[in-house]
Amino acid sequence: RPTRQGAGGIVEAAGLIAGGRKLVAVISDFLWSEQELSAAFEALAQHDVLPIEIDDSSWLDGLPEWGILNLRDSETNSRRLVVMRPAVKQAWQARDRARHSMVAARASGSGRDLFTVRDTIAWDRFSAYLMYGSTP
Repeated sequence: RPTRQGAGGIVEAAGLIAGGRKLVAVISDFLWSEQELSAAFEALAQHDVLPIEIDDSSWLDGLPEWGILNLRDSETNSRRLVVMRPAVKQAWQARDRARHSMVAARASGSGRDLFTVRDTIAWDRFSAYLMYGSTP
């Protein structure tokens, strides 16, 4: 059983998958560094990987334009106080779009497109993804 969280746990788990090629679903928010992302996909390279991204629109789009935010990292439980203003929110949104593009590129480079669940699951799109490896 993996002892690490995030991408490190994926790398550990990949070493525990016995036998030949397997179908591996990686369901994550993929909030990892580029190096962690590459390590996770490289560790699973011999398998057929279904990368499924969970995206909650409220975590970024729902933030106010102005205000003082007390943010808590759900994985590390660390806290940070942020003075929010429109430029900060726009920069975070741009960084999130770039991160999503990086994850999508890395996933497709491993053989399957990234499937994103944003707020709710579009079951027809998910079924097509499972059947054909991509979405319309």
